[in-house]
Amino acid sequence: MDQKFESFTFPIQLKDLRLILDKLTIKNNGYKGLLISTNDEGFSYNLNEAFNIIKNTLEHPNNTIKLLDFSNNKLDYNHIKILYPLFFNEHNKVTHLDLSRNCLNNIAIKYLISGLIHKNSKVTYLDLSFCGPITDVGLINLFTNLLQHENNKIEKLNIGTGYDIFNKHSIEALASTIKHVNNRLKALSLNNTCFGSGRLSLLMESLKDTNNKLEDLVLRLTNIDDYDAIKLADVLQHKNNKLIGLDLTSQNITDYGAVILANALKNENNHLRTLYMVGNQCTINGILEFATSIIHENNHLTDLRIVSCRLFDEDVTKYEQFFEAIPKSKLNEGSIGLSFKNQFDQALLKRKNINKCLILCSVSLIKRISQQSSFRKFPVDLCRQLKNFLLS
Repeated sequence: MDQKFESFTFPIQLKDLRLILDKLTIKNNGYKGLLISTNDEGFSYNLNEAFNIIKNTLEHPNNTIKLLDFSNNKLDYNHIKILYPLFFNEHNKVTHLDLSRNCLNNIAIKYLISGLIHKNSKVTYLDLSFCGPITDVGLINLFTNLLQHENNKIEKLNIGTGYDIFNKHSIEALASTIKHVNNRLKALSLNNTCFGSGRLSLLMESLKDTNNKLEDLVLRLTNIDDYDAIKLADVLQHKNNKLIGLDLTSQNITDYGAVILANALKNENNHLRTLYMVGNQCTINGILEFATSIIHENNHLTDLRIVSCRLFDEDVTKYEQFFEAIPKSKLNEGSIGLSFKNQFDQALLKRKNINKCLILCSVSLIKRISQQSSFRKFPVDLCRQLKNFLLS
């Protein structure tokens, strides 16, 4: 049976809400997800009644909902106070809980923890990204009293905040959690969090611990520089490293940091399959370091996203070393960014939706071109094919 999802929008009459949710109490109903949107109206209308109806539905023996999405609403601690006893119920089946972009505070976190540390809680994915006004006190409470609890089941956590609330104490609490015997984290997203001042090194050291289980780490827009890149490269070469996915999009990494990261891919303890470095400060010289790394026997990358600086027409052949390496690598998706000054000007003008001279070349296209004759000249052929595409 295909997975089905139910969704509804507030404000709504309670009788209509009951009719919608009654479908979720029918035996073998097949519904796996419940997505709720308030259209910025919030849940102020019949708050207690509405939330109790939702909670009672999810406690029904015939309930099959695994994904509960309350994202982008106006939830506050009052809503969590009503909802959290749901996780005490043996019929609750929610494994994916999305509370992102709400108005949760430290009190809401306290209630949420009370529900998620219960033995009947089944939540393995928790999204609390952009949930102001949670402070560092709330984060420390989350790390120490939930993720270190013996009943903790959280494997994937998104706590990107957009605020600078990760001070030394909250980062130390997160690092301590990763090293804790009850830690289950396999995926961690810290998007839009301003680390700076080398504070990331506290977290990196925890990834060398024997209790570390982290496989995917997302650090988009976190103000990482070359100093932090050194720490990351050190982790990739450590025997307890388990990372297979690393997202370093939109950072301040220059050629120096790129070279260090590229060399780390050659280490026998490296397991990375996905690396995103779009929007950094590296030039063609830093990017070319990956040419030798992606064909090394210890490299496991299948998806590489990396964009260069502006490349002038007369310098296009500098990419030949990188292009030659791609067919010999394990890359099967991803994109390589090329930027030319003059060659595509006319073509770009005819493509009204393109306002920058930036071309994303798929790996499959590069591999296809590399099989053509005159391989030594294929960067020029690549330029011609891309230009024809833009003019089409």
